[in-house]
Amino acid sequence: MAEHRRALLAGLTGTVLEIGAGNGLDFGLCPATVTRVVAVEPEPRLRGLARTTATQTPVLIEVIGGPAECLSAADGAVDAVVASQ
Repeated sequence: MAEHRRALLAGLTGTVLEIGAGNGLDFGLCPATVTRVVAVEPEPRLRGLARTTATQTPVLIEVIGGPAECLSAADGAVDAVVASQ
């Protein structure tokens, strides 16, 4: 599964929005060209795990709560959006 996740993230640059970040499993697989990840996770327990994982990666990661449908972001605020299971 790690190879699938790596392939999903390959080639990304800049700021990435991750929908349904879960426990943050993808965070450590981001290529060096990703400078920031905004990770959305609605489930409180998983969000807490994602915040812990975020402290162990070299990429700047902001973990936020709430459903993806309620996100407000200006046009061009992110360079890519990913979602994985």
